Amino acid sequence: MFKHFRLWLLLPALLLALLALLAAVPARAQDFELPGVEQEASTWVEGLQRRFPSGAAAAARKTAEQQAAAALAKRDFAAAVTALELRVAQGEPVVQTYVDLADAYLRRTPPDAQRALWAGWQAFQMAEPGAPEIRPLLLVADALRVLNRPAQQLQALQQVVERAPDNADYKARLEAARREVGLQVRSVRTEAEAEPARACLLFTSPPSRRPDFNPQDWIVLSPPVPGAAVTREGDQICVSGLPFGATTRITVRQGMPGEGGITVMREAWGNVSMPNRQPRVAFDTRMFVLPRGQALAVTLTTVNMSRVKMTLVRMTERNVAGFMRDYRLGEEIDRWSVDSIAESSGSTVWTGTAEIPKWEPNKPGECRPRPVRAVGRDRRRLAPARCLGGADDPAHGPRPHGVARLGRADGAGARLFRREAEAGRAAEAAGAQQRHPGRGDHR
Repeated sequence: MFKHFRLWLLLPALLLALLALLAAVPARAQDFELPGVEQEASTWVEGLQRRFPSGAAAAARKTAEQQAAAALAKRDFAAAVTALELRVAQGEPVVQTYVDLADAYLRRTPPDAQRALWAGWQAFQMAEPGAPEIRPLLLVADALRVLNRPAQQLQALQQVVERAPDNADYKARLEAARREVGLQVRSVRTEAEAEPARACLLFTSPPSRRPDFNPQDWIVLSPPVPGAAVTREGDQICVSGLPFGATTRITVRQGMPGEGGITVMREAWGNVSMPNRQPRVAFDTRMFVLPRGQALAVTLTTVNMSRVKMTLVRMTERNVAGFMRDYRLGEEIDRWSVDSIAESSGSTVWTGTAEIPKWEPNKPGECRPRPVRAVGRDRRRLAPARCLGGADDPAHGPRPHGVARLGRADGAGARLFRREAEAGRAAEAAGAQQRHPGRGDHR
């Protein structure tokens, strides 16, 4: 028993040691990504290995490695490429195989920077985290320089410095590249659900932090967007007020200053497509129990919806208590639970559809659909009152449903409004996917 007790005492120390070990692990390859390169490199390797679908024998692989080593020793890079491509085709290549192949691609005449990038990327993906990734990253940076992709070249060199922060040569190489290519747009991030919608530009180096730096002087929108605001937020520049469902060209003017004395060397532009807002409908959850005599109504807000389907369910006092033990007020309820409410906890009083008149794409509006007594005790009709906003977005289809709990303090039991989105009138334009300024977009 005492032996097991001592083991329990040691358990916290072992957990702390494990956490410290995990914290010390260097950044993995996933920390650095080049959009599209991984897929291109995998396709390239698969194409080479079609020659040997089942791989080659160990003796054949060794022969190819010897031929490659002899060609590299003679600086015959064309022969080295042939031997190293054969070695990759034979299966089970190692990191050094891809490193040598990337270097040979860059050194042969004429150089093949595209294949060098693929080989360097394969080596980077296979290398152990930390220092072993540096050589592949340097080859990737060299290939990107030849391909005239300066923003990604700087990213690769930054990754090198992060893995060897005390290496003066790597720092000098990064600084020289920064001054050669200047300030570059690294990526663009759109926020369609923000109020207002905006796009933020991230740079390879921070823009100027001088107090007299005005980002709006360096950003041009085409077509012009009245009321758009250009602000600096940290080390990024954000453009707010971009129109939904439209494409806007964002241009960074030549000469925009950055930290360290670098500037935008050439005018850079990119097309930013702002998608339509996600269709949604939400209830006003500030009030659940209404005073006696007050109209049984609840406010809901719609975005990009033309109509909503609603169901009114009466629950007994006993069932309300059990229902409230399982669900919290204001939280969305899953579809299975919603469908089972009328069967297990109450009875359906009314089901119908409320149209949202005067809707406008991407603009929120408030609506107060009110079930009012018609004929008989439980027969009701839906009377929507001053509903503004909404248009269906066919790119997304019906939205998830939910439940708003609305009670009345007169002993008549609680009423539950269930709302479920339906497809309605088509939006003027479907949401478009964002396209970052990248290769072929920077001019």
